[in-house]
Amino acid sequence: MPGLDGLIFKLWDPLSSVSKKIEQWTPPTVNSEKEIEESLYNYLSTKFPNLSIRKQFSYDRIRADLLIENTVAVEIKLNLISTVEFQRLIGQLEGYARWGKIMIVLIVGKVEPDLIYRVQERLNKDWDFDSGKLIHIRSKEVT
Repeated sequence: MPGLDGLIFKLWDPLSSVSKKIEQWTPPTVNSEKEIEESLYNYLSTKFPNLSIRKQFSYDRIRADLLIENTVAVEIKLNLISTVEFQRLIGQLEGYARWGKIMIVLIVGKVEPDLIYRVQERLNKDWDFDSGKLIHIRSKEVT
């Protein structure tokens, strides 16, 4: 019953549901955001088999890496260590804020402490506690 599962998902707590599954996921050894996206997509598809999960969802000239049940957008970053990458992410978040979707920013691997703080600051500005979350998975296996 995909329709019923989708309704229950939206009425329950989509941010918590998805973020808990992402936090339980172990990324494989990868070299690109695309590989992380594919692995996470496959993982979430097994955890939420009756929900719509789309890769590379485009809207208003920006593209979310994953969109779950047209409710939760996931933006994936690998090794957020440069100011240029940070500024690009902030630009993406500004665009996502107009979508009206729940937002999860997933950073896998290395991250500069100041940059992670500033990403969290941006999420707090555009999303309230129940609709935006930053997840950082520190994995020695990720290069």
